[in-house]
Amino acid sequence: MNMTNFRKTSINFVKVFLATATLLAASVAPALAQPRIVGARYTGSGCPRRFTRVMVNPSGQVLTFRFRRYVANARNIRERHKTCKLMFPIRVPRGYQITFLDARYQGYVAPKTQGRLRARYFVDGIPRHGLTRMIPGESNYSIPDRVSLIPWTRCGRNVNMRVNTSMTASGESIANVKTIGYRIRYRQCRV
Repeated sequence: MNMTNFRKTSINFVKVFLATATLLAASVAPALAQPRIVGARYTGSGCPRRFTRVMVNPSGQVLTFRFRRYVANARNIRERHKTCKLMFPIRVPRGYQITFLDARYQGYVAPKTQGRLRARYFVDGIPRHGLTRMIPGESNYSIPDRVSLIPWTRCGRNVNMRVNTSMTASGESIANVKTIGYRIRYRQCRV
């Protein structure tokens, strides 16, 4: 191959490579630019560090807390009421807005006991919604909370979500919270 053909072939190869790379980047960028839950913090008598597990799914849009010690005990005055305060930031890229929240609370209430589950939601420090459920004994419960906490956020605005949860047991035994899950919804910005 002479030098002229080599240069033409190299230039054509570079053009094709750059065009392909541009197309790939354009198709991948929207998937990477979706709103994401970017971690979580928690504190309270129901969620000590060693006994609480936090998982964010690969899409970054579902957050799950699993508890091993979120147990209210009606027989012990100091253990009747347990709390867990949850906080998680949500990164919202330019061009998107979110609303919140689908939530699910799961656990168990023992026979001859009643549990009272509470959740108070705050978006950037502003209270938005509350949930209170009385749960009869001898039941595994799964409580959905379909909430439109806020109107759609402003376009591209990051959000800090906080949820104060508690379980209170009355009667003869225990009421616990085993898992709590949250899911965000998003869309491209609308005027």
